[in-house]
Amino acid sequence: DNIRIQAVFHCQICEERRLISFEDFEQYSTVPQDYAQGWINGKIDYDPSFTNYLGRYDGNDAPEDKSPFRSYIVPMDAKSLTVEFDFYELDNWDGLQDTGEDCAFAFINGVEIFLGIFSELADEGLRKGTGKRGIRYEVESEMGPARLGSEGDYDDQKHHVTVHVPHNVFKRSGLVELKLLSRIDGTKDNESAGYDNIKITAYYDCSTYAPTQTWGPTTTAAPSASMTYYPTDTGHTYSPVSPSYISPASPIHSYAPASPSMTYAPASPAYPTSDEQPPVAPVSPVFQPVLSPIFQPSSPLASPALTPTLPPAGLAPSDTTCVDKTDALVFYVSIEHPNATCSWLENEPDWISQICNPTNTAWFYCPVTCGRFANY
Repeated sequence: DNIRIQAVFHCQICEERRLISFEDFEQYSTVPQDYAQGWINGKIDYDPSFTNYLGRYDGNDAPEDKSPFRSYIVPMDAKSLTVEFDFYELDNWDGLQDTGEDCAFAFINGVEIFLGIFSELADEGLRKGTGKRGIRYEVESEMGPARLGSEGDYDDQKHHVTVHVPHNVFKRSGLVELKLLSRIDGTKDNESAGYDNIKITAYYDCSTYAPTQTWGPTTTAAPSASMTYYPTDTGHTYSPVSPSYISPASPIHSYAPASPSMTYAPASPAYPTSDEQPPVAPVSPVFQPVLSPIFQPSSPLASPALTPTLPPAGLAPSDTTCVDKTDALVFYVSIEHPNATCSWLENEPDWISQICNPTNTAWFYCPVTCGRFANY
């Protein structure tokens, strides 16, 4: 009576947009001056009009080796990324003068993005452009020149920058390096630059994340010992196939996900080929790695008879994704906990229930603590 067979799937929900990183630098102190974690030359300043921000950078910081930069781990399977930030044009930017141009640049994996020439006396409005390798960008002032803060009797401006980064820029390295550069000749009491609200967003084509399952007996042929089948992928090793798990000559049950077999980014991302080489080695990236696909078979599951049988427990994936990251890698939880670790999270059950999901970095850094492998 009432005999029911029910299949339970653990499906990964595809989101067309996913936040990878956001930094507003509010967790840092300026007395004494802090340096932003993960950044090179990432000094922090404060102004009542802007609160905390990355800055200030003046003519003494104009050489590239004194400019702020950092690397981010990004998902290699994303279709594209956007990199957004606020650029603060502080005080007496001269524009095009006999002494040279007061201008600003950003670099994405070494690709130069010319943000423009800036003047204290002009509202630069909206600017659009295209760089190498298909990178597009917009720079838009949020208001005209106004006395917002900083030094003396000079006006300031706030510009919002959006950079659209296509897949070819990060597809092999899984990294995005952001460098920010201002070319000015004055000191902080005359002119300087600041950066704030740095956000990286990944975009996906969700049509590739729509798995379908087909099952049901198609024949009653006797099992054959001539074939053995198990899920295969490029990122794991499996224990030897048990002879007792065999597939019938005409498979009785087949599972055919519509999406391709899953692959994983390497634990230590390989550098790209010469035309995609980032200009410097990655700098202690701490933000969320590539998406972790839910395990799905890519070939028919073994079946000794008419009942589908899952692989033995020894076939569970075994690599670094099954281990919590060391405390050298930290992730942001809240203003009170900006540098959380897996060890800290182990003793915080309330936080585990809130942040152990695929939209948070903890899900990828702390798989054991988050219970991702409890079913293996």
